[in-house]
Amino acid sequence: MQLLNFGSCREEQMKNSITRMVFSICLGLGYLVPFAFGDSYVYSTAGTFGNGLSSETFTCGVNSTCAGGGLPISTLTFNSFTTGLQGVSGPTLNLGSMLLSVTQGIRGDSQTYDGLFSLAVQFDAPVGTTGQTFDALLSGNVHGINGGAVFTFDPYSQMFSGTSGSFELSLDSNPIFVGSNSTASITATVSPIATPEPSSMLLLGAGLAGLGGIRRRWRK
Repeated sequence: MQLLNFGSCREEQMKNSITRMVFSICLGLGYLVPFAFGDSYVYSTAGTFGNGLSSETFTCGVNSTCAGGGLPISTLTFNSFTTGLQGVSGPTLNLGSMLLSVTQGIRGDSQTYDGLFSLAVQFDAPVGTTGQTFDALLSGNVHGINGGAVFTFDPYSQMFSGTSGSFELSLDSNPIFVGSNSTASITATVSPIATPEPSSMLLLGAGLAGLGGIRRRWRK
């Protein structure tokens, strides 16, 4: 009878130990919360083509190839975006827009061209950070054919780390298509990245180590 009581007591102690270890692990995991970069964002954008300007004109026989006898001219213009001091709410951010203006030849000829484009995003006063600015540079190429233009970015996302945590800026669409005499918006999403604190890692490690010790004693 005493042996049974001793065994029951030992089993109860094991259960209590396991409960404490599981609690430590859960508490440690609970601190692995994503860093909220902020509810609002203050930033500005700038876009440049291969000529170093915010717009570029492609003319048949000069920097593009055209089919037919006409002379269509295509002009791509990037319209930048700048927030006010109050910022804008996230997580989806407007990075600007692209306008494609096409003057068709008298026979409606098609035009093919290739160029470079870079999109720069500067976070001037990110909410949740102190004295830090973050700059993103998303580069790619633009390919025009059949009256439209396709922008392909590589890379199309960028990760940042600061004293208050980490986040990632990623384009919502890639590639981006803009039709003839049309405008295409460029948007991106800010995603927080989980950054564990040292204290949470200690709790997690202690819990896992404790479970390992209990398992060894249980086998004995």
